Amino acid sequence: MHRFWRIKYSKMKQRIITAAIGLVIFLPCLIFSDTVALEIIFAFLGALAVFELIRCCRRSTNLWILIPSIVLALFMPFTVRQIETETSFPVLLLIVFVVYLLYVFTVSMFSKGRLPISDAALISMMTVYIITGFCGVIFVRSIPLIGGVVFWIIFISSWIPDSGAYFVGIKFGKHKLIPDVSPKKTVEGAVGGILTCVIVFIIYTLIANAVSEVKLNLLLMILAAIILSIASMIGDLIASHIKRTYKIKDYGNLLPGHGGVLDRFDSVLATSCIMFVLSMIPSFVVNLMK
Repeated sequence: MHRFWRIKYSKMKQRIITAAIGLVIFLPCLIFSDTVALEIIFAFLGALAVFELIRCCRRSTNLWILIPSIVLALFMPFTVRQIETETSFPVLLLIVFVVYLLYVFTVSMFSKGRLPISDAALISMMTVYIITGFCGVIFVRSIPLIGGVVFWIIFISSWIPDSGAYFVGIKFGKHKLIPDVSPKKTVEGAVGGILTCVIVFIIYTLIANAVSEVKLNLLLMILAAIILSIASMIGDLIASHIKRTYKIKDYGNLLPGHGGVLDRFDSVLATSCIMFVLSMIPSFVVNLMK
């Protein structure tokens, strides 16, 4: 019993130390998000995440897939703020991804079975998802007037529900959410995660409205909290589903106690994609401000 608690304490200590070091590196890039530092950090994280994905599928030795995918992940974040109009980047993203998808399936077709169509489908679609998620943060940050305030909610809605679900689940969790995918997650924990996110969004909105020139619509922020917290959980479950399908525990060991980039940013990718889509709706952006 004592050995069990020592191991558990050691793992928790490792997670806290890794998180602290990560914040020291990551937080300045978010604070100075109006500089190229944001592109650099997400290009780096995107390339690592794509590598972890391809390695998970056991195709990291296939350079025809590995190199173009990583190059794309490194390149795309630097194009977001270089496009003249807001609508031009989504068009560029669509064109690049259509070409990339056709390329991956063509490689699979000529691979003589070495790259099954199922792996090609997963790699191509997840690579598109990863790149869209990390580029989405930059795109949201670039929204005139409110970008500097709103892009923080991507991270709040990604990591706060996870913490809320964990503590509520431990205390009240009885009904399993999706045991085949994530045995420890409960319905009660999921509800607790959503409510925790709503509370933190309300606090964040009140603080932002008090200290910044941008005034956010509280009701719309509460609605966004519900939508994004659900998306956050779905993103986490999708990543877990892929890991179980390929029978791996973590995507990597870059972040001791947390796993790899995909293990830590799986929820961020989902919430960022949703915010990216919402930010392309003019009425949403207008109504988000009082």
